[in-house]
Amino acid sequence: MNRGFSTAPFSDLNALQARAAVFDVDYTILKHSSTIAFAKTAIRNKLLHPMQLLASAKLHLQARLGLANSENLPSHLPFLEGMSRELLDELAEEVFLRYMVKGIYPEAIALIRELQSRGCLVILATASLDFLISPLAAFLHIPSSHVLTTHLGYEKGLCTGRVEGRHCIGLEKLHRAAKLLKDRRIPNSSAAFFTDSIMDLGMMIRVGYPVATNPDILLRRKAKRNGWEILLFR
Repeated sequence: MNRGFSTAPFSDLNALQARAAVFDVDYTILKHSSTIAFAKTAIRNKLLHPMQLLASAKLHLQARLGLANSENLPSHLPFLEGMSRELLDELAEEVFLRYMVKGIYPEAIALIRELQSRGCLVILATASLDFLISPLAAFLHIPSSHVLTTHLGYEKGLCTGRVEGRHCIGLEKLHRAAKLLKDRRIPNSSAAFFTDSIMDLGMMIRVGYPVATNPDILLRRKAKRNGWEILLFR
């Protein structure tokens, strides 16, 4: 594969003979943070206190600096407690229409569509909450069985505010993606991984086609050192 910088959908797509392609979401497919977009929407609908935006921004910064993991992120999100599944789905649709539609990199859409047309298994793997990513996955024609997210618990149709299992970040994301590939009998050597974050380094070093996509400073440095493809969307 031709290694180096590219602002095209892929510098040499024919060289990408991956049977599966795993995509991070925030700053990889989207130009922004889906979590912050949700917080803004919930505040606009008077469902969250404005101070919650600061809390979301703090978690976001923690992740961007590579300091977040499934152990130190909160397992209880009290601001979501008591919200119905229907309400969360409605908010997610509003987030998608207000922020995500115009915030998706066109190059990411083109790349995903091309990979799908070639029979490549496309997987979304993100720390974002499950309900929040559902509209995006539907837009990209990616079934829920191929979407790895952080799951919330529900009782009698109401959100408990508690995370079921672990946040889908770092090693937890790696383990889930590896299991899905194994279940589909796709070796890591036949998989591509697209991410902006150094948090996903564990997955990057295991796949046959690591692609640093709009990378943060730490991942960019690592990609240059390892000769990985660096993809820049605009």
